[in-house]
Amino acid sequence: MTVRGWWNRPVILWTGYAEHRVTSTAEAERLLVEDWPGQQSALYIQAYNACAAARETGNHEYARRAFLRAARELNLVDAG
Repeated sequence: MTVRGWWNRPVILWTGYAEHRVTSTAEAERLLVEDWPGQQSALYIQAYNACAAARETGNHEYARRAFLRAARELNLVDAG
């Protein structure tokens, strides 16, 4: 269960030479908007929409899973 958008398990990924330890829906949304290294694919759009919707619905675990799928699409995931 997540509390106020914080995730129980972080998503650790690499963009270029930078490691990102993403621990909340807000962090994921910021990374998608500001630092995402890839194209805006269907999985990217799903992740962004899930993060944005989580602010209203509180479904932060769904946002985490969507973000993780988008990161895996680009082989950015180190662990998670």
